[in-house]
Amino acid sequence: VLLSKGGEVLIADAVAKISEDPAGDGFPWKADATPILTEEDILVKMGSMPPEPGESGLKGVFVNSKNYLPLGWVTQAEESDSVPFSGFKLKPYVMLGKDAALAEVKKMGFASDWDSYKKELAAFQGPEVLLIFDPGRTYGEKIIMTTSKEAFAREMARLQEKRDEIIEEFERSLRVKVAG
Repeated sequence: VLLSKGGEVLIADAVAKISEDPAGDGFPWKADATPILTEEDILVKMGSMPPEPGESGLKGVFVNSKNYLPLGWVTQAEESDSVPFSGFKLKPYVMLGKDAALAEVKKMGFASDWDSYKKELAAFQGPEVLLIFDPGRTYGEKIIMTTSKEAFAREMARLQEKRDEIIEEFERSLRVKVAG
Protein backbone atom coordinates (compact mmCIF):
# COMPACT_ATOMS: atom_id res chain seq x y z
CA VAL A 1 0.00 0.00 0.00
CA LEU A 2 1.28 3.45 -0.91
CA LEU A 3 -0.12 6.27 1.24
CA SER A 4 -0.23 10.03 0.76
CA LYS A 5 1.14 12.43 3.39
CA GLY A 6 -2.39 12.61 4.77
CA GLY A 7 -2.63 8.83 5.12
CA GLU A 8 -4.96 8.25 2.15
CA VAL A 9 -4.43 5.13 0.05
CA LEU A 10 -2.90 6.15 -3.26
CA ILE A 11 -2.12 2.70 -4.61
CA ALA A 12 -3.41 -0.47 -2.98
CA ASP A 13 -1.05 -2.78 -4.88
CA ALA A 14 2.16 -0.77 -4.41
CA VAL A 15 4.33 -3.87 -3.91
CA ALA A 16 3.25 -5.19 -7.30
CA LYS A 17 3.89 -1.78 -8.90
CA ILE A 18 7.40 -1.61 -7.40
CA SER A 19 8.10 -5.16 -8.59
CA GLU A 20 6.98 -4.23 -12.11
CA ASP A 21 8.89 -0.93 -12.12
CA PRO A 22 11.80 -1.23 -9.63
CA ALA A 23 13.57 1.87 -11.02
CA GLY A 24 10.41 3.93 -10.62
CA ASP A 25 10.47 5.07 -14.24
CA GLY A 26 6.68 5.13 -14.42
CA PHE A 27 6.20 6.81 -11.03
CA PRO A 28 3.75 8.19 -10.06
CA TRP A 29 1.90 5.04 -11.02
CA LYS A 30 -1.68 5.28 -12.06
CA ALA A 31 -4.11 3.44 -9.85
CA ASP A 32 -6.19 0.75 -11.50
CA ALA A 33 -9.33 2.59 -12.59
CA THR A 34 -11.54 -0.51 -12.34
CA PRO A 35 -13.87 0.01 -9.38
CA ILE A 36 -14.06 -2.76 -6.84
CA LEU A 37 -16.85 -3.82 -4.53
CA THR A 38 -15.51 -4.66 -1.08
CA GLU A 39 -17.19 -6.64 1.67
CA GLU A 40 -17.56 -3.37 3.58
CA ASP A 41 -19.26 -1.78 0.54
CA ILE A 42 -21.73 -4.66 0.40
CA LEU A 43 -22.53 -4.43 4.12
CA VAL A 44 -22.98 -0.64 3.92
CA LYS A 45 -25.38 -1.03 0.99
CA MET A 46 -27.29 -3.76 2.84
CA GLY A 47 -28.00 -1.48 5.79
CA SER A 48 -29.82 -2.97 8.74
CA MET A 49 -31.95 -5.95 7.75
CA PRO A 50 -33.89 -7.17 10.75
CA PRO A 51 -36.42 -9.94 10.13
CA GLU A 52 -40.15 -9.35 10.27
CA PRO A 53 -41.72 -9.53 13.73
CA GLY A 54 -43.00 -12.91 14.85
CA GLU A 55 -40.68 -15.12 12.81
CA SER A 56 -39.93 -18.46 14.48
CA GLY A 57 -36.50 -19.50 15.72
CA LEU A 58 -35.33 -16.01 16.66
CA LYS A 59 -34.52 -14.46 20.02
CA GLY A 60 -33.43 -10.97 21.05
CA VAL A 61 -30.09 -11.05 22.88
CA PHE A 62 -28.11 -8.43 24.76
CA VAL A 63 -24.49 -7.95 23.71
CA ASN A 64 -22.29 -5.59 25.70
CA SER A 65 -20.90 -2.85 23.45
CA LYS A 66 -17.35 -3.65 24.62
CA ASN A 67 -17.74 -6.91 22.69
CA TYR A 68 -18.75 -5.32 19.38
CA LEU A 69 -15.16 -5.22 18.10
CA PRO A 70 -14.14 -8.78 19.12
CA LEU A 71 -17.36 -10.16 17.64
CA GLY A 72 -16.85 -8.29 14.36
CA TRP A 73 -19.86 -5.98 14.63
CA VAL A 74 -17.53 -3.01 14.12
CA THR A 75 -14.07 -2.53 12.60
CA GLN A 76 -13.16 0.20 15.07
CA ALA A 77 -14.29 0.58 18.68
CA GLU A 78 -14.38 4.38 18.67
CA GLU A 79 -17.12 5.92 16.52
CA SER A 80 -15.88 7.77 13.46
CA ASP A 81 -17.72 9.38 10.56
CA SER A 82 -15.08 7.99 8.18
CA VAL A 83 -15.47 4.39 9.40
CA PRO A 84 -18.89 2.95 8.49
CA PHE A 85 -18.89 0.27 11.18
CA SER A 86 -17.54 1.94 14.30
CA GLY A 87 -18.73 2.71 17.80
CA PHE A 88 -22.44 1.90 17.85
CA LYS A 89 -22.83 1.71 14.04
CA LEU A 90 -23.07 -2.06 13.58
CA LYS A 91 -22.80 -4.34 10.57
CA PRO A 92 -26.12 -5.85 9.46
CA TYR A 93 -25.11 -9.30 10.71
CA VAL A 94 -22.25 -11.41 12.03
CA MET A 95 -21.66 -15.10 12.67
CA LEU A 96 -21.01 -16.39 16.18
CA GLY A 97 -19.07 -19.60 16.70
CA LYS A 98 -21.22 -21.75 18.98
CA ASP A 99 -18.29 -23.59 20.58
CA ALA A 100 -16.37 -20.35 21.23
CA ALA A 101 -19.42 -18.77 22.88
CA LEU A 102 -19.99 -21.82 25.08
CA ALA A 103 -16.28 -21.90 26.00
CA GLU A 104 -16.53 -18.24 27.01
CA VAL A 105 -19.51 -19.07 29.25
CA LYS A 106 -17.56 -21.91 30.85
CA LYS A 107 -14.58 -19.60 31.45
CA MET A 108 -16.40 -16.41 32.50
CA GLY A 109 -19.73 -17.64 33.84
CA PHE A 110 -22.38 -14.96 34.26
CA ALA A 111 -19.91 -12.27 33.12
CA SER A 112 -20.20 -13.64 29.56
CA ASP A 113 -22.79 -12.09 27.25
CA TRP A 114 -23.75 -15.64 26.28
CA ASP A 115 -24.43 -17.00 29.79
CA SER A 116 -28.14 -16.16 29.59
CA TYR A 117 -28.38 -17.95 26.23
CA LYS A 118 -26.21 -21.02 26.90
CA LYS A 119 -29.15 -23.44 26.65
CA GLU A 120 -30.17 -22.10 23.24
CA LEU A 121 -26.56 -22.16 22.06
CA ALA A 122 -25.97 -25.71 23.29
CA ALA A 123 -29.17 -26.92 21.61
CA PHE A 124 -28.44 -25.18 18.29
CA GLN A 125 -27.70 -27.71 15.53
CA GLY A 126 -24.78 -26.12 13.74
CA PRO A 127 -21.31 -24.73 14.32
CA GLU A 128 -22.35 -21.07 14.05
CA VAL A 129 -25.40 -19.01 14.91
CA LEU A 130 -26.41 -15.94 12.98
CA LEU A 131 -26.63 -12.63 14.83
CA ILE A 132 -28.64 -9.87 13.13
CA PHE A 133 -28.56 -6.17 14.02
CA ASP A 134 -32.03 -4.84 14.82
CA PRO A 135 -31.95 -1.11 15.66
CA GLY A 136 -35.74 -1.15 16.15
CA ARG A 137 -35.51 -3.88 18.80
CA THR A 138 -38.28 -5.91 17.15
CA TYR A 139 -37.35 -8.89 19.32
CA GLY A 140 -36.65 -6.85 22.47
CA GLU A 141 -32.91 -6.23 21.99
CA LYS A 142 -30.63 -4.70 19.34
CA ILE A 143 -29.27 -8.13 18.43
CA ILE A 144 -31.32 -11.09 17.19
CA MET A 145 -29.92 -14.63 17.44
CA THR A 146 -31.10 -17.58 15.38
CA THR A 147 -32.07 -20.42 17.70
CA SER A 148 -32.99 -23.07 15.13
CA LYS A 149 -31.40 -24.51 12.03
CA GLU A 150 -34.51 -23.54 10.04
CA ALA A 151 -34.33 -19.91 11.16
CA PHE A 152 -30.61 -19.84 10.38
CA ALA A 153 -31.24 -21.13 6.84
CA ARG A 154 -34.20 -18.79 6.27
CA GLU A 155 -32.37 -15.67 7.48
CA MET A 156 -29.12 -16.53 5.69
CA ALA A 157 -31.09 -16.96 2.45
CA ARG A 158 -32.76 -13.57 2.98
CA LEU A 159 -29.40 -11.88 3.62
CA GLN A 160 -27.73 -13.69 0.71
CA GLU A 161 -30.50 -12.58 -1.63
CA LYS A 162 -29.80 -8.94 -0.71
CA ARG A 163 -26.05 -9.47 -1.11
CA ASP A 164 -26.63 -10.99 -4.56
CA GLU A 165 -28.80 -7.99 -5.58
CA ILE A 166 -26.04 -5.59 -4.55
CA ILE A 167 -23.36 -7.54 -6.42
CA GLU A 168 -25.55 -7.81 -9.54
CA GLU A 169 -26.25 -4.06 -9.44
CA PHE A 170 -22.53 -3.35 -9.14
CA GLU A 171 -21.65 -5.69 -12.02
CA ARG A 172 -24.40 -4.13 -14.14
CA SER A 173 -22.94 -0.66 -13.46
CA LEU A 174 -19.54 -1.90 -14.70
CA ARG A 175 -21.08 -3.23 -17.92
CA VAL A 176 -22.83 0.08 -18.50
CA LYS A 177 -19.52 1.98 -18.04
CA VAL A 178 -17.69 -0.36 -20.43
CA ALA A 179 -20.46 -0.14 -23.04
CA GLY A 180 -20.90 3.62 -22.63
